Amino acid sequence: MPPQLTRARLRMQVIYGKDGKVTNHLTGTTPEIWRGNDVQLEVGVFLARPNNAPPEVVDVTNITSLTIEAKASQTSGAAPVISKTIDSFAALTSEAWEAGTGQHAVVPLTAAETNLSLGGQASAELWMTFSVVTSEGYAITLGVSTLSVKEDNAGVAGTPPTNDPTYLTAAETTALVADKVSTAQLLAALGGAATESYEYGETAIANGAESVAVEFAVPKISAAWHLLSWYVRNASDPDPLRLWPVTLGAQTDEGFTALLNGPTDSANYMLVWHVVVNP
Repeated sequence: MPPQLTRARLRMQVIYGKDGKVTNHLTGTTPEIWRGNDVQLEVGVFLARPNNAPPEVVDVTNITSLTIEAKASQTSGAAPVISKTIDSFAALTSEAWEAGTGQHAVVPLTAAETNLSLGGQASAELWMTFSVVTSEGYAITLGVSTLSVKEDNAGVAGTPPTNDPTYLTAAETTALVADKVSTAQLLAALGGAATESYEYGETAIANGAESVAVEFAVPKISAAWHLLSWYVRNASDPDPLRLWPVTLGAQTDEGFTALLNGPTDSANYMLVWHVVVNP
C-alpha cells in the first residue's frame, strides 16, 4: 500500500551536555518548517558521553514537564512566539530512536501556532530552547537550536496565539513543582543579587581538576539550600571537553563541592550555578 501524507515530522535528538545546536535527526540539520503548517516534534533526550562515544538514552521518569519555546532571538526580551509544555513521556531505547519508531515525547504544533508573520521576508530564524523541570525541582536547559520558518506564500499569515502575560518563568515553575521556593526568593532571584537565601555564581575550575569547591559570597541562612541549576561552561577554548557536574559533594551554608564527569584540560572552565534556600 502506498504511503499516506501526514503532518511534518521533526525528530529532535536533544543531547544534554553536547556543544552545538540541536538538530533534526532525520536531516542532520537545524529544524525547518513552512509557515502555517502542522508539525510534529518527536523529542528524544540523550546524555553526551566522553571521548565522542554515542550518546546515552536518558531515563525520563523524574522529568515532570518539557517546554519548547521559540523567540525572535537569543537575547529577545519579548514573550515567545511559540511555547508548548507537555507532561506526558514514554520510555525509549536507542534502537527505537534510530528506527524512527519511538521517542520520549511528541509535541504537536498546529497550523495556527506556526502561522507566524515573517514581516514580508522569505524566512525567519527563531531561537529555540528545550527545557525540563524534574521531580526534584531542578529547572534544566537541555539544549538550544535555531528554527527556520519559511514562507510558502500559501494563505495569509495570521496573528499567532498569544501567551498568557502571567506565564511562569522557569524559576517560578520550579517553585510550583517542587514547592521549595518562596515568592520572595524568586523575586530576589530575578534581581540577581546574592542574598542569604539566593545566589548565582560562576566559579573557576582548575586545570586537570575533577571537582570544584564553591564558596558563597553571602553565607546562607541554613545548609538546606537547593540547586536550581548548574552546568560547566568554557567560552574560550576552540574545542572544549564535554564536561558537566554529576555529583553534589559537601554541602554547607557557606558553599558546596561539585564533582565532574572528568578532568578539565585547561583553566578556562567555569561552573555556573544557582542556589536558593528551602523555605
